[in-house]
Amino acid sequence: MASEADHISLADRNHDFLVDVLREGRFPDWAATVAFYKAVHVVEAVFAADLGRDSTSHTDREESLKTLKYKRIFKDYTHLLTASRIARYLESRDEGKYHQFADFMDAQEVNRLVAKRLYGVKQHSLPFLTDHGKALKKISPA
Repeated sequence: MASEADHISLADRNHDFLVDVLREGRFPDWAATVAFYKAVHVVEAVFAADLGRDSTSHTDREESLKTLKYKRIFKDYTHLLTASRIARYLESRDEGKYHQFADFMDAQEVNRLVAKRLYGVKQHSLPFLTDHGKALKKISPA
């Protein structure tokens, strides 16, 4: 099992790339995907710290997040998940199929998504992290 610190470290690596890709502005689909995977590692850090376990799959993670305990994290997480699915597969369970990611979201909208939803995942995750996890530097969103 990866530790809380391991997941925060991976979130940090995603953060570094996310800052670059957001600054560039040319690849909003990749920005949405990286933002989602940063959120994945923040959530996995929560599970490591709070539950002492990792998720076994995306479905397992979603089911764990749907519980009352984590519902505030889940609300923001699902927006990142949807954007990432559309970026990766050009389809969403709820919103149908797209011809390209830009049909769903442009670079400015991705910036707003990151600012609001990734920030929300972080803020709602903090109560579940250890003091060490909270102190690690790049957990804050881009």
